[in-house]
Amino acid sequence: MRVSRRNVIERVEGFVFDVLLAAVAVMVTTDEIQAWLFEHPRELYYGVAFLHVVAMPVVMAAAVAGYGQSEKLMQHQTSGPNLLVWSMVLFYACGFIVPGVLGLALDTKLWVMMSAVFGPIVMLVVVGVGAVMFEKWGWTQPAKVGVPKAWWKVQMLSLVGWAYLLWMETTMLVVAEKGGVLAETGLPMGVLVDYVPVRVVLYYVRDASRWEILTIVASTLHLIVRLAAA
Repeated sequence: MRVSRRNVIERVEGFVFDVLLAAVAVMVTTDEIQAWLFEHPRELYYGVAFLHVVAMPVVMAAAVAGYGQSEKLMQHQTSGPNLLVWSMVLFYACGFIVPGVLGLALDTKLWVMMSAVFGPIVMLVVVGVGAVMFEKWGWTQPAKVGVPKAWWKVQMLSLVGWAYLLWMETTMLVVAEKGGVLAETGLPMGVLVDYVPVRVVLYYVRDASRWEILTIVASTLHLIVRLAAA
């Protein structure tokens, strides 16, 4: 089977991104960058809060709509444990942990933290209702089973998800350097129920290579080690 240039890009970009995640984790722990980040805690949190509110409905909607490999998994056409479904459940049910822990650690205003915690739920409702209404008015067409999604849409949702992971990782490492019981207990939990699920969903909504699983595991372990060493 001939593989198109776009398919090659999708299969390579995941590896590149995991390397970028590891590189950013190393950069954030350097004294110069760390000192600058410590001076801008509000901007750090506002960025991760905004991306959290946007990324959750975007990646969830992409998986439900059948982007990439998610279509077969959502229709239970494959055997074995459905990592995509479990990742979506974890992200939806426990995604509040990261914005909550980071907000408390960075002494963020309460209304900002609450907006980050509950904003994605509101956005999911808005996106769902909007999709139904747009189809009813004839502005959009319903997602068709077995039809490849537009490549630019796949790239856009991937950029949103990756931007969220990069910003989350950076903010986590800054909070880890501040130390405290909250960081020691909340951050590792946030990696497992927020960071990893988002990365897994991004793997399934693209035409990714199976070898990408190895770099996902490696970059995640690298982040956990960096958090523990902070």
